[in-house]
Amino acid sequence: MTVQKDNKSAPSKIGVWRMFDKIAKRYDFLNRLLSLRRDVAWRKKLARFIPKRQGLNILDLATGTADVLLTIEKQVQNIHASIGLDMATRMLEIGRQKVQAKSASSKISLLP
Repeated sequence: MTVQKDNKSAPSKIGVWRMFDKIAKRYDFLNRLLSLRRDVAWRKKLARFIPKRQGLNILDLATGTADVLLTIEKQVQNIHASIGLDMATRMLEIGRQKVQAKSASSKISLLP
């Protein structure tokens, strides 16, 4: 017996990105709230796993509001450049504002 999935109830790929665009303004707040601020510690822990080699390039897929890249940029001194990709344009807009506010525009690029 095989179980068939009902694809009508599954969101489309475009629908997922639109959903993230709709919640973009509240995303960081909700992430902190729902994780009880553990998301901050998780990003710091992730940054400790970055190799200590010089001139590293970082790629963050589904970067959202760029919190991972900003944490890595702050914690790791040997990064040459970082690129964040995301299809949710409103998330990227917020990420660009945060990158600019942290004066990290020369090292972090966010692209759709």
